[in-house]
Amino acid sequence: MSIPTLVRLVRAVVGALAILTAGVTLGVGLSPSVGAPSDTLAPSTIVSVTGGARYGFTIHHLGGRTDRPETKSEAMAECGGYRIRHDRARCYGEVSTWYADLADLERTARYYRGLTR
Repeated sequence: MSIPTLVRLVRAVVGALAILTAGVTLGVGLSPSVGAPSDTLAPSTIVSVTGGARYGFTIHHLGGRTDRPETKSEAMAECGGYRIRHDRARCYGEVSTWYADLADLERTARYYRGLTR
């Protein structure tokens, strides 16, 4: 998975989390959509994130699909392929942000799983 693809994926995930967080924060116990059957959710809905930056993450989707982005060290090594220093620096920043966001997503998913049990 290329770095631009990873960045687009993390932006989509962060946006989805923002919507989920707002919905759960504003509607816990009030909204019929909280705890609604899974058939009302899109198959691309992320249900869990496991792993870590060192050995790699696994992203599980409601529809059964799993994504396994490369490890942080592999992504950083790929950044070394850029010839222009500015491009390498930008790539390193994007990779660091991506893996920090994945770790945040993992913690958030774990927290919300605890709320729904």
